[in-house]
Amino acid sequence: LGACLLRDILLGVVVSHQPVGPTRTKTTLPHDETVSKSIRSILSEYAGSMVGGNVDDWIALWDDEATWLPAGGPPNVGKPSIERTLRATLMHTPLAGMSISVRDIRTDGAIAVAIGDFTETRDLPTGRIYTEGKFLTVFRKQSDGSWRIFQSCFNFNTPAAPPPV
Repeated sequence: LGACLLRDILLGVVVSHQPVGPTRTKTTLPHDETVSKSIRSILSEYAGSMVGGNVDDWIALWDDEATWLPAGGPPNVGKPSIERTLRATLMHTPLAGMSISVRDIRTDGAIAVAIGDFTETRDLPTGRIYTEGKFLTVFRKQSDGSWRIFQSCFNFNTPAAPPPV
């Protein structure tokens, strides 16, 4: 996808291939309940495999040409790079809990975009920490009709802190 088209899709609009300017037409990218269920299922598997430390199941959710933009780190391009980063992260700071809340999912049939919030709990030698954050993830439809994570980024709302009481 071209950078401008991808930007517009991520903003929730589909833009016709017209020159930039006041003549551009926009329509809202539609919801699709079947796609939404598939994406929510993938995100549930994502959280479960992260908490279980099952990197093999987690990386299977990703497209071969995926890009992951983790908070505070460099881009990871391709599944091998993404897998190395996650294995290193979970080895040093395993997750004790994770929840994902989806705000919106939109699709054009070939890609889907999900935005939402997440929480993480990690048990460290110094005690339990709790983080909240947000994400934007692009999914690409595969040739077999399934969906895989194609591009994903997240960041944290606040620094890690003890869990709320």
